[in-house]
Amino acid sequence: MFLVTTADQRFWKSGERVLFLGEWCRLYRERPAWSRLDAEVLPYHWDDRERFHRDFRCGRQVFARYLSALAVRLNAIHGVGFSERYWRTVVGWWLTYFVDILLDRYQSVCEARDSGKVTNTWVEDAEPGAWTAQDFAEFQLWFTLDQYNHQLYGDLIRLDGSIPFEIVRVGPHAALPAPAQAESSARWKRALKAGLWAYTRSIPPRWNQVVFVESHLSQRDVIRLQLQLGQWPSPSGRLTEPSAFPCDGSTRAALELSCGRTPFERALDRLIPKHMPRVYVEGYHEAREHALSMFPRHPRVIVTANAYSSNEAFKLWAAEKAEHGATLALWQHGGVYGTARWSSNEEHELAVSDRFYSWGWTPDGDTRTVPVCLGRLNELKRTLKRNSAGPILWVALSAPRFAYLLYSSPTGPQMLDYLAEQRRFLDALSPDVRRILLLRLYMHDYGWHEADRWAEWAPDLKTSQGESTMYEQLGQSRLMVATYNSTTYLETFAADFPTILFWNPRHWELRPQAEPFFDRLRDVGIYHDTPESAAAKVCEVWRNPDHWWQSAPVQAARTEFSEQFVRTRSTWLADLGDDLSGLCRKQQAASI
Repeated sequence: MFLVTTADQRFWKSGERVLFLGEWCRLYRERPAWSRLDAEVLPYHWDDRERFHRDFRCGRQVFARYLSALAVRLNAIHGVGFSERYWRTVVGWWLTYFVDILLDRYQSVCEARDSGKVTNTWVEDAEPGAWTAQDFAEFQLWFTLDQYNHQLYGDLIRLDGSIPFEIVRVGPHAALPAPAQAESSARWKRALKAGLWAYTRSIPPRWNQVVFVESHLSQRDVIRLQLQLGQWPSPSGRLTEPSAFPCDGSTRAALELSCGRTPFERALDRLIPKHMPRVYVEGYHEAREHALSMFPRHPRVIVTANAYSSNEAFKLWAAEKAEHGATLALWQHGGVYGTARWSSNEEHELAVSDRFYSWGWTPDGDTRTVPVCLGRLNELKRTLKRNSAGPILWVALSAPRFAYLLYSSPTGPQMLDYLAEQRRFLDALSPDVRRILLLRLYMHDYGWHEADRWAEWAPDLKTSQGESTMYEQLGQSRLMVATYNSTTYLETFAADFPTILFWNPRHWELRPQAEPFFDRLRDVGIYHDTPESAAAKVCEVWRNPDHWWQSAPVQAARTEFSEQFVRTRSTWLADLGDDLSGLCRKQQAASI
């Protein structure tokens, strides 16, 4: 059978039986093309969820070994002598993604090879550096694309050598989308931001000890905190200057590794040098110099919610300042934390930070994690109101067709299972409920063509995709139905907004410490394991959700859960200020 690894039909061979590597090859809008083929779809390796968990743990061990090796190699290439913790901050987020992504692609290629069905496939020979991203932001955009993943599958097939392949050239691809830039295109706004950052950097260190960068706090709250800490007010926004760096073959050759113990690791040895973003290799010295010139020189504490991910200047600056004793504090910025059975991003954030501010939970035995609620959650508690005569807001998920960062959730083609569960929920609702239902589709579709699917499955269903913010829609609604473990229902819990949850526990595995809290939500009808159970509860309470939601048992369960995972406090600002002041005092004492 001819192995198809991509949805790009230029790489499909006509006239032969076809083995699709996965459902990502079969786009919904292209059904006329693939439905008439004599074809099979290879089963997805991580439908065995215990295997998924084992592979996740294996991937974390591989990550640790390769981080150590890369720290040595990058120090040598760049003529520096930084610690492994420094390089974890700079390249660790990309390496976490790349190990997880390549492990998934490698397992798919192994499944195809071991099936014994493949007689041939086509791979594309790209120019050197063509798929070497400039930075993490560009890499993050690419790994959802068919073109990039076709290259990864081709790399692995060529390295494995056991699947017959031909190299084909099909002409130029469509232009790739560019990463969205945080900066405004208006010249005066860019100049204003640059001026504000120059002002921030010029503040004497004694009045600028705690620096906030992409903190997910409002400017008002940042200024209040700075005044509480005895600091001069300064901005907390983002300022970066993206640069383009050409690939250098000799530098890339020096990056090649030879620490692989297994076939997968030997593939990593070859592909890490090919795919590591240029800002960490060719652009390192320029980017580092820019970063150190951009941010304050002598911070004692650095606070961020997500600048650790794609803000390269921040990572280089924060990593170096941490080498000199600054405390790096990360702030939880969404859901899943503390509840997922496994999570690559949670493990990375806890490992890279000296202080982690959670929304309520604390890992067993971890004294560095401090529960401090977020100001935005308190604001939602005050401002988010419901309309007792409004619709029921049904909030849906989408995820890339290709697995990426690994955590307890549906991954890759398992999105089709998720969509089937949503159809079951709709089918189980009464006609009266369906008439007031509004399905909020996720902002990104990732090639699943969900709007098309719903238009075919339920032409009378009202849907929305970005016309209004979720908060605006909640303010017009009587009840929210959340369908995945996420930030959304945590925010409605904080706001005391009537909420019903349902998801497949086989795809959203919970860690043992969280299970008792979800059990109590299940007991009062908030959380459901099946679409049918959730639909039955919606049909029971839809006329007056408040009556059910405000009952004593429901409020007790919600309050207990919220205290653990999404607590709110009127004193949150003072609590955070006290902790940051304590961190500054420790830094000052350590420097004496």
